[in-house]
Amino acid sequence: MKKIELFTFTYNDQDFLPFFLDHYSFVDRMTFIDSGSTDRTLQIIHRFATPGHPVIRVTQTGLQTWDHAAGHIIRNEIWKGSTYDLVIFPDLDEIFYHPQMIKFLNRKMASDVYEMEGFEMVAPSMPPMGRSILNIRTGVKFNTYNKSTIFNPQINICFPNAHLRCTMNTNISVGEIKLLHYRNMGIKMMTWRSERERLRLPKNCKYRTPLTQVEIRQRYEGLRNQAINVI
Repeated sequence: MKKIELFTFTYNDQDFLPFFLDHYSFVDRMTFIDSGSTDRTLQIIHRFATPGHPVIRVTQTGLQTWDHAAGHIIRNEIWKGSTYDLVIFPDLDEIFYHPQMIKFLNRKMASDVYEMEGFEMVAPSMPPMGRSILNIRTGVKFNTYNKSTIFNPQINICFPNAHLRCTMNTNISVGEIKLLHYRNMGIKMMTWRSERERLRLPKNCKYRTPLTQVEIRQRYEGLRNQAINVI
């Protein structure tokens, strides 16, 4: 079996974190890169870190506001030196999906990079705690999330943004794994996330202008009207 290491950024993610931990419990080590969470995020992570499997690590970015340039430096550096066979680097609201994920990643004809097919998932609300996030099956194809954040850490790659670049001769798997992005789980969640992300930006950032309830509802309704069964 291949050894798999996970890295992800966290900040006040207590609502989605239990679903994330449940889905990725098959990996061998998880590193959470936190930016000073003030909710129950760190408590949930440490409670999950029972002796055995997976190994849990937590580090801090030291960022008071979100800095994309600093974030990209961290994304490019923190996994280097990994001795694992594969690194996966989802955002905290991203679920990497294949119907036989572990078997697929361990196949003999292994790839060095997996470029995923991205979807913006949509539902009226989150599923109840204790149920799989994969109970939400509808979404909209969204090419922005065609990311390549499953990779062999020994190859020559870099992240100029959230997407990976690699050398031309790298063995790449395209579209066999889906990236399911779960941030549009009803108006209430979308409103909270919009405000949380806005307040993390520097005060002089143009994106600090808040979205109105009309804009959020229009986005939700637009996604819901386009949604199809994804899994």
